[in-house]
Amino acid sequence: MIDGRPIAMDGRLVQTILVRDLTTAGHNLLASMEQADVWNQLKRVLTPAEVASLSLKQLSALILELSERAIRKKLGLD
Repeated sequence: MIDGRPIAMDGRLVQTILVRDLTTAGHNLLASMEQADVWNQLKRVLTPAEVASLSLKQLSALILELSERAIRKKLGLD
């Protein structure tokens, strides 16, 4: 993420971030997450708490790996 900020409501911090701009890596991550089979596989294996405990770097690496595997499988390379 290049630019973002927490959103506050009624003086309380909400667990939401308004993202204004992304790096190329951020765009690549979101594109990989948009693949239904990748996102569904991630949700099937990890609980929301486990996903939340991962660093962004770890989550990115995991999603990109799942995405690559899905593409290779569709192309018959695995």
